[in-house]
Amino acid sequence: MKLKKHGVFSVDFVMSYVDGEISLWEFDLDYSGYVIEHFGAFETENPRLAAKFVRTVDAAYSNFSWMKDDAFRQAISYALDDFFGTAKITDI
Repeated sequence: MKLKKHGVFSVDFVMSYVDGEISLWEFDLDYSGYVIEHFGAFETENPRLAAKFVRTVDAAYSNFSWMKDDAFRQAISYALDDFFGTAKITDI
């Protein structure tokens, strides 16, 4: 499966936060608006990847937005790893 225009935009935006290019304040300010603007088209472009984005990245955003910046950035980073299928599974 390949990301197309709106999927690429969504993932690139999240990656810009994870990579430290934008602050938590900027990320939080723009995230919901970008989801509203791009997610419908992302779903049309590739429904399975859009659903995976919801289960990973969007779920992390919803569940961990209460965290402070570094911990939240790490949670979003793990979610991106899970989205890309590169997450390391740990045995706790």
